[in-house]
Parts: sequence; structure tokens; C-alpha cells
Amino acid sequence: MQGRSGMLHLIIDSAEIFPFIKLKTFLVTDYAGFFIAGAACFLIRAHGLSRSRVVLLCASWALSLYHEFQLLPSFSEHFRLDLSPVVIGIVMTSFFVVLLGLALRRTPILHGSRWAWFGAVSYPLYLIHQNVGYMLFNLTDATANSDVLFWSVIAAAIAFALMVHVAVEKPLARPLRSGIVLGLDALHNWALTAQRSRMRQ
Repeated sequence: MQGRSGMLHLIIDSAEIFPFIKLKTFLVTDYAGFFIAGAACFLIRAHGLSRSRVVLLCASWALSLYHEFQLLPSFSEHFRLDLSPVVIGIVMTSFFVVLLGLALRRTPILHGSRWAWFGAVSYPLYLIHQNVGYMLFNLTDATANSDVLFWSVIAAAIAFALMVHVAVEKPLARPLRSGIVLGLDALHNWALTAQRSRMRQ
């Protein structure tokens, strides 16, 4: 309880000290439903189903749907497309079903090193796809064929994500992991030493 109170005070103090940072942006609340769903699926995979985890996953699904439906008019106006709420709901629900199936280990077809490799490449693709995609669109000739441009940008983004994974992520993964472990060990030892010092006083 004390830890939760401390975290709440930290959030409030951060908002007061850094008023130029929008708390909504800082906490990434727009995509909170997806992060909550990922955490819930991790708990389900590690510890199995429970009432609280099912409720958490369902709540994250409802929150994600609500948020996307709120953004639908602006997306439709920005992309000049008539986006269907039904299609959006079906696609998002299918993602949640696949995630739950993976968490329950009910998708043997998705097991194996091949899919793990795709998952590893997907994260750098997630980080670069929007901004890099817009940059490539802006650099190309407006008279270019839209279909060719679309698939060329997708191929270029995937190739760049693959390069980031092979040339940056894989070489740095082990030393970064070792550094984090050493840092956490040092922090743990410091906390133990400080606690013992307080107990002696």
C-alpha cells in the first residue's frame, strides 16, 4: 500500500514539476489498453487463467475498442476513407483472441523459431513504421503509382527493421542485459547496506 501511495505521489509531483509535459502523453494513456492486454496475457501464460486476469483482459479489450471508436472520425477525415466501426471491432477483437490463444498455448501453428524471428523483427518495425513511412511517402513523386508506392514503402520499412534487428539489437542485447543485471545487483546491495545501517542506529 505504501508503494502504491509513493507511486501516486511521484506521478502527481512529476505533473507539477514538469507542467509542459502532458501527463496523458507521458503515461501513453492512448494505448494503455494494449499494454494492459499484454501484461494480462503474460500473467495468464505464466500463472494460468483466473477471474481477475480474465476481467483485466476483457476490460483492456473494451478500453481499446472505446478508444479506437473515439478516434475513428479523425482517422476517417485524415485519411479520407470511410472506416467501418464493425470492421475495426472485428480486427481488434481477432488480435485479442490470438493473444489469448498464445497465452494459453493453444496455437501450436504459431510456435517455433520462425515465428519468434518474426516477432523480434516486428518490434523495430513498430518503432519506425509510421515516421519512416511518412518520410518515404513525402520523398516520392506525387505522380507515382499508389499501389507500387504503398508496397514499396512496406518493403523498405521491413528491410530497415530487419537491418536494425541484425545490426543493432542482436549485438547489443547481451551486453545491455548484463549491464542491467549488474546495475540491479548493485542497487540491491546498496539498498541492503542502507537498511542494515538504519537498523544499527
